[in-house]
This record gives sequence, C-alpha cells and structure tokens, in this order.
Amino acid sequence: MTDHRHFQRELSGWAAVAVFATLGMAACSTESGRLSGGRAGSPGSAGSAAGSGGGAGTSGGGGSIQGDAGTTGGTGTAGQTGGAAGGPAGAAGSRPDASADGPGDGGAGTSGAAGTSGAAAAAAVNTAADLAYDAYTKVFYTVTNGKGFYLNNSGDAKADGWWGQAELIEMAIDAYERKQSDAYKTLMTELVYGFVAKHGTDWSYNEFNDDIAWMVIASARAHLLTKNADFLSYAKANWDKMYARAWDTTFTGGGLWWKTDNQSKNACINGPAAIGAFLLYKATGDGAYLTKATALHAWNRAQLFDPATGAVYDNIARSGTVTKWTFTYNSGTFIGAANYLHAETGNASYFDDAKKATDFLKKSLCDADGLMKENAISGDGASFKAIGFRWLAKFVADNGLGATYYPWLQHNANRAWANRRAGDDISWNDWTRPTPHMILDGIGASATVQILQVVPPGGPAFAWTNSAAQNGRANVEAESCDEKRVASIEDIAGGGKQLGGVANDAWARYGNVEFGATAPTAVQVRASVDASAGGNIEVRTGSRTGPLVATVAMTSTGNWTTYAETSAPLTATTGAHDVFLVFKAGAGKAFVCNLDWFKLK
Repeated sequence: MTDHRHFQRELSGWAAVAVFATLGMAACSTESGRLSGGRAGSPGSAGSAAGSGGGAGTSGGGGSIQGDAGTTGGTGTAGQTGGAAGGPAGAAGSRPDASADGPGDGGAGTSGAAGTSGAAAAAAVNTAADLAYDAYTKVFYTVTNGKGFYLNNSGDAKADGWWGQAELIEMAIDAYERKQSDAYKTLMTELVYGFVAKHGTDWSYNEFNDDIAWMVIASARAHLLTKNADFLSYAKANWDKMYARAWDTTFTGGGLWWKTDNQSKNACINGPAAIGAFLLYKATGDGAYLTKATALHAWNRAQLFDPATGAVYDNIARSGTVTKWTFTYNSGTFIGAANYLHAETGNASYFDDAKKATDFLKKSLCDADGLMKENAISGDGASFKAIGFRWLAKFVADNGLGATYYPWLQHNANRAWANRRAGDDISWNDWTRPTPHMILDGIGASATVQILQVVPPGGPAFAWTNSAAQNGRANVEAESCDEKRVASIEDIAGGGKQLGGVANDAWARYGNVEFGATAPTAVQVRASVDASAGGNIEVRTGSRTGPLVATVAMTSTGNWTTYAETSAPLTATTGAHDVFLVFKAGAGKAFVCNLDWFKLK
C-alpha cells in the first residue's frame, strides 16, 4: 500500500512541497481484503489549490472472498486542471481452496473516473505567489556581477543584515521549490554568492551562533537543489566551527550556547542547528550529522519544549532559569527538525511533537481571527512568522495534513495578500490592516511573500483593502514615499517630518497617485532651501527616467528652517501613476532642498 507520507518523504529535499502544491496527490491503491474481494478503485483525491486537480484513482486489490464492485474516482477540486482518470479495475476476488469463509468470487473493481477541472479562482490565487515575489524583488533586490542581496529597507541601498539575508535567501529557495523556475534558481545562486561577497567564507567572527546556523540552512538547501559544491563547502565548514565552539555538556547535559559569551542556550540556535545538521547529513551522507541533529533536537525537547501544551520556550540561562517566551520562529524550527527526523526514522514521537507544536502555534500564537501574531514591521521580530510558516507548511505538506491546517494557513495568506499596497503589490508584516505608503523594512515586507510561496492557494478570498489610489490633489507628505535613495526622513522643527538631506540625483517614489479624470495644470511643493543649496525637482511618471511632466525650480528660501511653496506647470496627465521625484542639484551645489510635501493643482 502506498503511503502518501512515505511517498513525500522519499522526495529529494523540499520537493515534496512543490509536488504537493503542483500535482495533487494520487489516491492510494487498496490492499487485498481478506473478506471483501475486488475492492473499489480508490477515488482520485482533490487536487491541492495550487495544483493540477485530482490524481488518478489506482487499482483495487484482489480479495480472498467475494468482492464489491469498485467505485469511480472522485472529482479533483481547486486545481488548475482536472485529475487523471482513475486506475484500472480492481482484480476479481478469489475464494481460496477449501475455504469455508464465504461463497463466490469477488467482482472486479471498476476504473476510477477522471477528476474534473478545478476552480479558476485557484489559478488566480496561485498567480499571487509570483506577483508577490516579483514585486518584492523589484523593490528590494540588487545584483552586480552575479552577486546579489536584498536591501535593508526600501529607502537605501544597503544590504539587509546577516540572519535577515539568510532568511530572504531561503525565501528565494522556497519560490524556486514552488515554481521550479530557472529565474528563481539564478536568483538563489546570486544571493548566496552575494552573502559570501559581503561576509566572507569564514563566519566564525560572528559571535551569534544562531546567525551562522541560519546561513548554514540556506547554503545547504541551495546546495541540495543546485549541487553547487561551493554552497556545501560554506555550510559544512561553518556548521562544524560553530558546533565545535558552542556544543557543551557541562550545563544541562548538552545543547548549543546562543552566543560566544556562553550565557544562555536558546531554541533559536538549537532548532536551526538541528535542521542544518540534518541537511548536511542529506548532502554528505555522513551519519555523524544525523547523530548530532538527533542530539540537538533531543536537548531542545528536553529543556525547552512543553509536551503537555506544545509550547517551545525561548531559552535557559546559565542560572538555570527558563525564559518562557514563545515565538513563532522557535516553534517553526522545532517543527522542522522533528519533521525531518520523523521522515528519516519513522519514529512517531517526532510526528506527535511536531503536531503538538503546530497546534500550540495555531491556538496560542494567533489572534482571535486566526492570524499569526508578531506583527513587527522592522527588526528581528519582523522575520519570526515567516520562519514559522516555512517549517509548519512543510510539515503539513509532508504528512498530508492539509484538510486540518490549510484552511487556517490559507486564511492568513489571503488576508496578507488583501492588505497589499496598490501600485507595487508590497505588503507589510501586519495583516490586520492595509499596508501604508511609507519606507518599509525589507524583512518587514517579506512575510506575505513567504507564506504565499509555501501555502497552496485556496479558501475564501478577501476584498483588496488597499486598492484606492492616493489623492494627488491633497498634500502628499514627502516622508510617505514608498522608495527613496540619497535622502533621509527627518523631523521638522515644530512638528511633522520631511525628506531631508536631499542630494544630487536623489529620488523618491510615490505609488499610485491619482491625477484625476481632468488633468491638473500645476504641481506645488513646500520646501526649504539653504543659500548653499538649490537646483530642480523633476516630476516623472512610471519610473525615474519616465515621462518628465514638470520641473520645479528650487531657489533659496534663506536657510534650512524657512519654508516656501513653489509651483510649476504640469504636462496634461490623467489617471493614477507612480510619481517619481528626481532631484538635481545646481552647479556647485551638494544639496537640493528639504521637502515637506507636494500636490497637484
């Protein structure tokens, strides 16, 4: 009998998620029955929401006594195409010689019917995963000579931090796993090489052991997909160095210290390190890594897991005090490690623990609407639930638990997508309200992208809550830009904020600004211009080099704290557009102005 969980466990690496999301699972064959002969050809099961409809119903087995006729395959639902026809008829049951159990031969099971086409809505939601990822990459990604990185935020050209970059690399890997696109594979490769270009190949200078563990996971996963030997080398060498300095048996009998100061042992290092060790075992075949993965997870379970509730606690300090904070990312990596070990060993206790941790996350780390908490829009906490979703979605897919958990996960995904920002399809980390026009943190805008990569589409859609254009006839605050470069958001004396320190070739993008059905005739700005500054503000639509619709001269207002309003003619333009303000300093000037607001008139 084909077991779906076993089938998916046999897939290489994370391919199980991709297969589950794109194919729909085939119905399993029916075992030969002792008392019922030719069993029914099992129904073709429903296709997953991202998938291709129901799979084939397979053959009914021969029974030993009289069998019932097989039934037809079921209808595939929510897939992009119908399922394949059911398998062949079940073999007729046959009565053993001299059997007194019952008369007659079993009848043949009938062939399963083809699944019907899935709902068109599923294809539309699946497209959201591409739209979200491509929109994110357009705003946050940069690459030079094959070395790429994601930006810290949409307002500067600096790379995101260490572990944030590692998580964003994993997000690219998840996108590739979902779509099997060469473009995403190239992106993944550029990102790993970009990380190494910035941080080197020896990461032991980093005092945070968990930082190293996060990047080990990203590198090892990338290797398993690309077979790039460099990526395996980075992962193996740095995991070994980290483990050698952090593993300790003198306190609590084992576990890894979080930092090199050896003051606490945390879930955020032991969970990821167990996953990294398991991936290295898969990549190298070295059983020592499996032994270490098993020991790390066992320590995490013994010290920081509550088997009664499924909670994964944050850390145990050298004093012996357990800090009982619970975070989605700690639950996620505990689930991820347990899921891998269950797949490898078949030990049901790993599955039971992972399910308990999943249920705790669903019950205790979500709000009353079922949305995962931890809505931070910047900082470390902004990445937590993306990690949680990655590993629990894999656990759900690997173990055929979609009926139990996908409605909840899809609810989160659909709410996240409904709150995206009009104009650029970027969504922040707080799914309880629409994404505003502002500079967004790179990690803080990644959770929506992440969940769409790993959760098959489906479930009730939500109305797009943030589709309205910005009113260009009202003051558009300068600090509300969606992207900017070579300028800062600063306080204005007396209250409010401005776009300050605006240097030559600085620019800012304001998404989805409505010009109206009747074309405005002018653009007005409020700015301060020191005597040492000045130049022009170019108003363009669509891109930094798009149509030039106005040029506003910036002449001295006397100093940086004196503001004046200046207008310029506007080329006839209607409808909604992204507005780019491009700043050009005058001859011999370093800065252009401080900008408070602009509006169309």
